[in-house]
Parts: sequence; C-alpha cells; structure tokens
Amino acid sequence: MKRLACLCVCSLVLLTALAACGSPRPAPVASAPPTSAVTAEQWAERYPMEYAQWAASVHGVAYLAGDMAAPGCTGCHGDPAGGETRTAAFRLNIPAQCGRCHADQQVTAKHALPNDTYESYLKTFHGATIEYYRATDPLAERYEAVCSDCHTAHAIHAPSDARSSVAPANLRRACVKCHQDAEPVFGTMGYGHFRIDRTASPLLYVLDLFYRIAIPLIIGAMLLYILLDILHRVRGRAVGGNQS
Repeated sequence: MKRLACLCVCSLVLLTALAACGSPRPAPVASAPPTSAVTAEQWAERYPMEYAQWAASVHGVAYLAGDMAAPGCTGCHGDPAGGETRTAAFRLNIPAQCGRCHADQQVTAKHALPNDTYESYLKTFHGATIEYYRATDPLAERYEAVCSDCHTAHAIHAPSDARSSVAPANLRRACVKCHQDAEPVFGTMGYGHFRIDRTASPLLYVLDLFYRIAIPLIIGAMLLYILLDILHRVRGRAVGGNQS
C-alpha cells in the first residue's frame, strides 16, 4: 500500500513538472495613463528639451504625422512636475507601459516591429527581476535596467539608426552606465532581450527544440510506466483476492 501511495505522489509531481514545461502566461501590461487636457504645444513650452527629443524620435514622428496609436507625452506619463516619474512605482511600471504597444500584435504588425519585444525582455535577468517586484512589491527601489535605461526615455530610434542609444556603435556605452567593467563584447550582444533564433543562435535553437520535444516525451513515458505499474498491482491484488 505504501508503494502504491508513493507512486501516486510521484505521478502528481511529474504532472506538475509537465505543466511547467508549457508556455507561461504573459505578464500583464500596464493600463493606459489618465487622459490629460494638456496639449502638445503646452508640453513643448514646459519641457522643450524632452519635447524636441521626442518629436525627432520614432514615436514623435509617427504621432505628429497623425498616428494617434503612437505614444505622445501623456501616453506614457503624467506631468513630471507632480513627481510621478521619479517614484519607484513608476520605474517598475515602465516595461509594462512599453508593453502596451510592443506586446500588441496589431500594433507590431502594422509597424513591422518584432512581436516579442516585451516577452523577450521579461526572459532576461533585468526583466524577470523588475516584473517580480512589480507584482510583489511595487514600491521597491530597484536598479535593474528598464526600457528607458537602454533606449532612453524620449530620444528613441530604431537600433539600425546611428542616433539610437542601442545602435551597435553605442550599445556598450549604454551598458557601462551600470556595468562599469563591461567588456567590448557588450556592444555586440543583445543582453537586453533573450531570443532563441535559429539564424542568430542555431545551437541554442536546436537545444531548445530538443528539450521541448524530449521533456514531454520522457515525462509522458514515465507517467505511462507508473500507470501501467499501478494497474498491474491492482489487478494482481484482485486476482490474489479471488484465489483466496
């Protein structure tokens, strides 16, 4: 009887492990900031440097061209004069704010952007830690990199643009703000997002594919073995009871 109970417990453990092999639920993105009556012209008067950086960025160019889905000033934050943007809670929420657009498949498809930008950030040490504290302790002061630490808050350009803070020639400069002893290799690797791509990292892609196939098969075979063993023991006890 003890062995039967042990087998049942093992089955539950293996079922839990099998469930863990599935794709995790994506982290929720942030809700949109409250609407503001402040016009773009008023923002330009109050914060001329930030406005000029934004207006020349991919966001500003699209917004000023009439794309209201692109983030304007109040699409990301309220009036900085109120101190909101300097709080720990605001910082922890930055990736989830960016995820409102960069995890939206309609938005990414429309602008030919990668649809896994938010997800691939959350797979990194930076993203996983920030998301953990956002969910468990939203007032925590954390130092892990959020989107604006690497891409800047306003002067956001495509990585292929030489003006971008994450362009290959500038990437290490962005990293050394936190990693002072960063080697030159920091400027050639995408530490900000974790992607398994069969073109960029074929070995990692093959290993990931192998584990995705092998782990469910191995666990499934173990569960089948346990189930057959349980049925064999139950049948053996039933036959033994009938003979007595």
